Amino acid sequence: MRLNLSSAAARTNLDNGRWRVLLPGVYATFTGPVGPMAMVWSAVLYAGTGAAACGPTALWLTGAIDERPALVHVAVPASRRVVRQPGIRIHLSRALDDKVRDIAHPSARPRRLRLEWALLEVCDRENSSMAIHLILQAIQRRLTTAGRLRAALGSRLRHRWRQLICEILAEAADGVASPLELRYRREVERVHGLPAGLRNQPEVAPAGGRSYRDVR
Repeated sequence: MRLNLSSAAARTNLDNGRWRVLLPGVYATFTGPVGPMAMVWSAVLYAGTGAAACGPTALWLTGAIDERPALVHVAVPASRRVVRQPGIRIHLSRALDDKVRDIAHPSARPRRLRLEWALLEVCDRENSSMAIHLILQAIQRRLTTAGRLRAALGSRLRHRWRQLICEILAEAADGVASPLELRYRREVERVHGLPAGLRNQPEVAPAGGRSYRDVR
């Protein structure tokens, strides 16, 4: 074993309460509460070879959304099968079997899908308004770019909102970074023939440092 522990030693740690079973084959080797990050780690470790946090869990890990999902979403290669457990939603992913696309982040831990792939995955299951919100929010938080999302979208064979997302990414490339800014651009600037504003340009704040005005 990697830690040079025998099965008997592991059983002793479980029997005396030093370790706790989180999921089959996954143990907490610390005392105290099991936090959200530990639960994600345990789910990914339980799911085994090739597994990666996906969907809303991957978005939460990267800071693209603020609220932690009630379930831990984990993707596994479609060539594998994992027994489902309470608190975990398993997703079978053919893309994880594809060595060319390499949709998992190369270094993030716990292992997770790249932000762009996870974001498109979630948007495919959401309504159009939420899809717009999630995409623009990730760009506004400078977690990704319109170019990277466009490349990720191009690598998918199907997407429910492909045309809509292409339109939103074109707007984002011009500086639009929120649904409110998008509405202003489309329903105020264009409808009334106003000059195009400068969007989200860095400015020197009165107290020093940089600030970003939605539109000037």
